[in-house]
Amino acid sequence: MSSLEKFKSKTLKSNKLPPKADTITKLIDYVLLNSCSVNSTGFYNGKAGISLTLFEVSRCLQSEYIEGQAFNLLQEALLSKNEDISFENGLSGIGFVLIYLLKNKFVDGCFEELFDENLNKIFLQLSEIEENPINGRLLLIHLKIVYFLSLLEEYRSSEKSSHFIRFFSENVNIELERSLANLEKNHDENLKVAFLASFKNYVNITLSYPTLTLSSRLLEGYINLYLNNKIVCDFSIGCCLKKIADKQNYKKLKEVAEQNMFFAHKNIYPDVLSLSQRIDLLHLLHQHEEKYAQQIIRLEKDLFDNTNEILLEKNLVQYISSNTFMAGYQSGVSRYLLYWIYKNSNKQTNIPFL
Repeated sequence: MSSLEKFKSKTLKSNKLPPKADTITKLIDYVLLNSCSVNSTGFYNGKAGISLTLFEVSRCLQSEYIEGQAFNLLQEALLSKNEDISFENGLSGIGFVLIYLLKNKFVDGCFEELFDENLNKIFLQLSEIEENPINGRLLLIHLKIVYFLSLLEEYRSSEKSSHFIRFFSENVNIELERSLANLEKNHDENLKVAFLASFKNYVNITLSYPTLTLSSRLLEGYINLYLNNKIVCDFSIGCCLKKIADKQNYKKLKEVAEQNMFFAHKNIYPDVLSLSQRIDLLHLLHQHEEKYAQQIIRLEKDLFDNTNEILLEKNLVQYISSNTFMAGYQSGVSRYLLYWIYKNSNKQTNIPFL
């Protein structure tokens, strides 16, 4: 019997959450319909990400049919021939979804039998990156692979995953410090945007996985840029830095983090945010729900708060970027459904909004 033949989905009873009538059903049908025609097998815009969403939906609604469709998509993703190791659209994202589903008992199976061939491809390409002169930009492009390596380390500790986590941590710090030095000399707007995007990604990852670190030089450099009004406020960065500051008893960093959060939440304009930006921000705000209740109400209006069907469809089209996959996990209807589950489960879930 092959590893895939032994692989099976595992139905668990949920809290019997009530479905949101016809609107949610139509959105689920939309995702199911589009999942049949999508070519990509990856996490962000392909079958793996849709599979994760449909597994969560199936447990929420106790639907064996949706669970079966989710399982078929996962099998297709695992069977695909893929040399791309990226997290967003390649093998490490598919591996992340598989471990997430195994850990949360959506499926039964042996990770080694199902994924070791692909895991070897990931490790081989990472070794090639390590052996060549370090290309810092390439590391930043592949930064989110650390999400997979860290989840793998939790699930099945290995010397290789630990090694590459350290490799990313050391060299990403160096590259971000280099970017900071360039910003101090040259206030180019493109450099600033690129630095903030990479810094935000890395701060989020280090907060989730304590084996990663932010260098003291990097934190101090960020503080100086912020205090000299050279970078804009960001609520997500502020939340992460506050937690880091609290752990390290770093007073100056805590002050900057709290300023970030205060000014950023004062400047939330829902109409200019994409669907994914809105959901990611809502996920953060819910962690401080009593403090940010009004901001949550504003962000959920027209998308999550008893919106009529026609208006909701119009708003979803408006807020999902035209250059992204409409049904996908990254920025599309699948992310909307995941947030609906999160919201209706009273936040008692570890759904990844990555």
